[in-house]
Amino acid sequence: MNTPIDLTTQKYPINDLIWNIYALDFLEVLRTQHLTEEFTVDYILNKDYQMTELEQMITIKTVLHLFSFQTPINYNINKMI
Repeated sequence: MNTPIDLTTQKYPINDLIWNIYALDFLEVLRTQHLTEEFTVDYILNKDYQMTELEQMITIKTVLHLFSFQTPINYNINKMI
């Protein structure tokens, strides 16, 4: 993906998000994109990819709270722990 990432007005496939993982604001991704459990656990909640102090504060509770505003939500918290 060579174009700028506009998370607020565009929905991106998971592969595009992964390809651009270091250019993403994880909180914005959580607020604006339709994510899979696997992507959320492997990237958003993974300390190896959390680059800012704010991203390092993201927890399962944060994820579930932000996902509660999206529908449909089909997340199984036991899988995420």
